[in-house]
Amino acid sequence: AVLAGRGGRSRERVLADVAEMRARIAAAKGQGGALEPRLGPGRLQDIELLAQAGHLLGGGRGARRDTPAQIAAGRQAGLYAADGAQALARGFGLFWRLQVGARLLTGGDAAEETLGEGGLGFLLRETGFDSVGELKQALREASAAAAEVIETALNGARA
Repeated sequence: AVLAGRGGRSRERVLADVAEMRARIAAAKGQGGALEPRLGPGRLQDIELLAQAGHLLGGGRGARRDTPAQIAAGRQAGLYAADGAQALARGFGLFWRLQVGARLLTGGDAAEETLGEGGLGFLLRETGFDSVGELKQALREASAAAAEVIETALNGARA
C-alpha cells in the first residue's frame, strides 16, 4: 500500500500526500484511452489512493489491500458521505472487472485495436454491457462521479 508507512500523520498531511501523488502519477503516466481502467481522474489508481488514505484516517493498521473495506473506512473517517462511498465502490467494481478481463486477454492493454472483436465481446460480458459505446459511457460516468468525490475529499469537504 502506497500510504501504509504514513500512520500517525494528520488528516491534512495524508490528504496533501494523496493530492501530490495524484499529480505526480498524472504527470508521469497520463490518462490512457477510453477503456483504460487504471489511469486518469476517478479511475482505479485514483480510487485506491483515496481508499488507502481512508484506511489510515479510519485508524486502520497494516497494509490492507481490500479496497472496498478501505472505501468504507474512509466513509467512517468522514472523508465522504454514503453516496460518495457508493460512487467510489461502483467505480472500483467496474474498473476492476475491466482491468482483470483486459489482463486475462492481453496482459493489461484494454485498447480496442489490441482486443479485437472477440476480446471486446468478452469484456462486455464481464462488465455487463451490450455495446462498447455503453461501456465507454459507463466508464466516463463512473470516473466523473468518483473524481468528484475524490476532489471534494482532497479539498477537505464531504462529498
